[in-house]
Amino acid sequence: MAALKGHLNIVKCLVAAGANVHQTEDGGQSPLFLAAQSGHLEVTRILLEGGAAMDMARRDGVTPLGIAVTQGYLDIVRTFVEAGWSVDKAIYRDGST
Repeated sequence: MAALKGHLNIVKCLVAAGANVHQTEDGGQSPLFLAAQSGHLEVTRILLEGGAAMDMARRDGVTPLGIAVTQGYLDIVRTFVEAGWSVDKAIYRDGST
């Protein structure tokens, strides 16, 4: 919930305390996915620094990068690329880009 709402200080504390950054909610959305979906750039960065998997897709196959592209969050897209997402890699589990 902290990632979805953009509560940066709470996310920082949770990551520092060793919270599972891969834990998903019922729809299969990880904290990184929720932060990217909501446009929370700094939360996205903290989660990536904490080891969150960029390619962890929700149940329908959409990745955090895919949702950032769909929502038009260019800064978050740039952050994923700077963090190592290959521009040649599919952004959806079905292989589409």
